[in-house]
Amino acid sequence: MKVYLTIDSPGSYLHVKDEMFEILIRTKEKEIKKLFSPNKLSAILINTKSAVSGQAVTLGLTYSIDIIFTNDFNDPVGR
Repeated sequence: MKVYLTIDSPGSYLHVKDEMFEILIRTKEKEIKKLFSPNKLSAILINTKSAVSGQAVTLGLTYSIDIIFTNDFNDPVGR
């Protein structure tokens, strides 16, 4: 089963914590953190309004996860 993780919230940040992907979303009111296992993902879509760490890219490559960068309309612009 293919599972896609889309990161398109302005200011969101994808990084690695305990060998898992963690998304950090900060709003004016609160901070949201969510963990995702690399074993369950087949692709990650990252919008231009988001940031990603080098460790997250390396973890994705290690698990053969397709990392797709998208524009403001979520159209792919690079892999």
